[in-house]
Amino acid sequence: YDDGLIVGNEGTFTNGNASVTYYQPSNGLVANNIFESSNDLPLGDVLQSVYQDDNDLYLVVNNSARIAVVNPATMRLQRDFQNLGSPRYVVRKDNRLFVSQLFDPHIWVVDAQSGAVLDKWETPGWTERMAIADSILWVEDRVNGALLGFDLSGDSLRHDVALGGGVSDLHLAAGHLYVF
Repeated sequence: YDDGLIVGNEGTFTNGNASVTYYQPSNGLVANNIFESSNDLPLGDVLQSVYQDDNDLYLVVNNSARIAVVNPATMRLQRDFQNLGSPRYVVRKDNRLFVSQLFDPHIWVVDAQSGAVLDKWETPGWTERMAIADSILWVEDRVNGALLGFDLSGDSLRHDVALGGGVSDLHLAAGHLYVF
């Protein structure tokens, strides 16, 4: 599955029918339910987000309190982190995952290999999307419409930037952070 598009399908809330689809644009090939068929188990309830780093693909399954870590080429489950509250988005820096939570005023810091919760950083409110630029973890503060910046070298809040209308998305491209 490493030469096409991976599509995360949220599923219907409380039905446990989240799924992942593979699409190959060059020949129109579509393969549905690739996580379930590759692992012989369902993904869970509400696939909130998908994140890929250099080695792994993270499937963040909100209502199942789960982050499934898979090999992006095979979709085979490598690690399965459970009981993670209500995870929404994840980013990775070195051996730490930073996980935003639904309605929880904390960023959860999770060990990227074991899934153990290492710390919980307090935030002014519920957080969502995140991106890392220049050793700063930028986080969307949904409650206050702000952009929070955590210094990863000192694990502390360094920036709290109020943005009129709030943040709807974050993207890191060509060394620049774009805030929408």
